[in-house]
Order: sequence, then C-alpha cells, then structure tokens
Amino acid sequence: MKNIKIIAKREITTRLTSKSWIASTVFTTAMLMVILWFYSKLGSGNSSNATNMLGGNAKQIADAQKQAQADVLTSLGTTVDQYQAAVSAKASEILASMNLDSASSAATGMLIGIFVALILFMSIQVTGSQIALGVVEEKQSRVVEIILSTMSSFQLLMGKILGLAVCGIIQMVVIFGGAIAVVAALGSGNPFSTMITPELGIIALLFFIVGYFSYACLYAAFASTVSRMEEVNQAITPVMLIMMLGFFGAIFGNMLVPGIQPILKFCPFLSPLAMSGLFAQGDASLTEALISLAISAVVVPFVVMFAAKLYDRSVLQTSKVNIFKKAN
Repeated sequence: MKNIKIIAKREITTRLTSKSWIASTVFTTAMLMVILWFYSKLGSGNSSNATNMLGGNAKQIADAQKQAQADVLTSLGTTVDQYQAAVSAKASEILASMNLDSASSAATGMLIGIFVALILFMSIQVTGSQIALGVVEEKQSRVVEIILSTMSSFQLLMGKILGLAVCGIIQMVVIFGGAIAVVAALGSGNPFSTMITPELGIIALLFFIVGYFSYACLYAAFASTVSRMEEVNQAITPVMLIMMLGFFGAIFGNMLVPGIQPILKFCPFLSPLAMSGLFAQGDASLTEALISLAISAVVVPFVVMFAAKLYDRSVLQTSKVNIFKKAN
C-alpha cells in the first residue's frame, strides 16, 4: 500500500502542477459556462430586435397593413375583432397540437446529453492516453526495470491509475460545479434549471469513476504490450473504438440502429458514456442509472485482474506481446 501511495502521489503532483492540465480544466469549464449562458439568453429580445431592423418606417408600414386589413374585412362583411378572435383561436389550437414546449425541452435535453457524454469521453480518453504514453516511456527508457526492483507491477499499475483518478475527479467536480453555478445564477426561468442539477453532477461523476477505471486499466495493459512510442496508438486503438461506440451510441444510437439504446444502457464499458448521456437528456430514469452503475462496478474488479496480469507479463518484455496469449 505504501508503494501505491508513493506512485499515486507522484502522479497527482505532476498532473495538478501541469500547465496543460490546469489550462484544459479552466478552458473546458469556461466554455461550458459561456455556452449555457448564451443558450439561455438566445431567444430573449427577438421581437424588439426584429422591429429595430425595419428602420424608421416600421410604424407607418404597420399602420398601412392594419388599414388594408380592415378595409378588406369590411368588404367581406366581417369585423376586425371577429377576424382576430377566429385567428387567435385557430392559432392556439395549432400550437397546442405541435407541443412546442416538449419539443424545446427535448432539444435542450439532447444538448445537455451531448455535453455530458462528450466531457466524460474527452476526460477519460485524454487521461487514458497519458497513462499509455507513460507506460511505454518508462518501458522504452528501462526506468520501469528500476522501479519494479522496489515494488510489484501491480503496485505500480494501481499507483498510476489511482493517482490520475484523483486528478480526473477534481476536474469533473470543477467542470460540473461551474455548470451548476451558471444555472443557479440564471434563475429558475432558464431552460436548464430542471435539467442541470446536483443529482446529474453526482451521477456523471459516478459514471466517470467506473468508466475511468475500466478504460484506464485497459489503456495501461494494452500499452505495455509494445515497446516503442510509435506503436502506442496502434495498441490502444481497440479501447478507443469501444469508447467511441459508447459515446456515439448515446447520441445517435436509435437513429442508426433502432432500439439499440436500451441495450447500451446496461452494457459494461459502453454504459458509462451511453447512460450518462441518456440520463442527462432525460431518456433514462434514476433507477436505470443506478442499475447500470452497479453492473459496471461489478465488472471493474475483473478488468483490473485482467489488466494486472497482462501488464505484469508484458511490461518487462521488449518484443511485441500477443495480448490474448499472454493474458490467459
């Protein structure tokens, strides 16, 4: 345990003091806050802006239109009041049948779902890639041989993953905390007030944790099978493809394959990204989210055991490793 803490502390210190990590966290948080604020204000003032665009003749044009309308209706034997009442009633009927509030809510929910899934995808992918690069760098420079003379490969692997997990959790708290703060500042009338809540932040954070451990272990294990930096991308491509399937499945799943989203909700590896997006956009209940979390959490120990075994057998080898042969 002591060795794990040493490695984890090194990873945390290195990451939290990194200018790139600080810049990416601040930039992502600021961009999300600006987008939420802009989107909530997008529809305000449209009527006054449209009137201003007509120029100084707007009043004269409107008066002329009203007079022409009155003259035509009088010739047809109908008053302006009767005409306006009939048009108003018909317009209300048409708008009610269009269910505009639900359509607007669905569009807003989809936007939030995309943002949540994208933030988790980018954070896990970037962190996982850094783990993979770190593993190959230590292996290529043979530093790992010195480190493993003082601790086990499992301790080294867990130290790396746990250290970067702490950094990832801090990043998620900052990002979602900023989003919740903007929604609270905008008041109860904004379109996000019932969607971006502390509950969503907690669920997203939990999905990040289980998703991070699942993918980070695989990133490290698969990277340990190669010895050169040029081969890292090739080694971790299968992991990236699984992540992309979960991300795009949450957003476009039913469009591409009707009925696939209910499967993605509870499928390990895919559900952390798919369910977080679906829950954010209102297509999954809290109960479904908790069940999905439980399934993914049960799978994590098996992923850790597989990754630890593959990492132990590969990290000291200089030749390319057959993944399935060495992991069995």
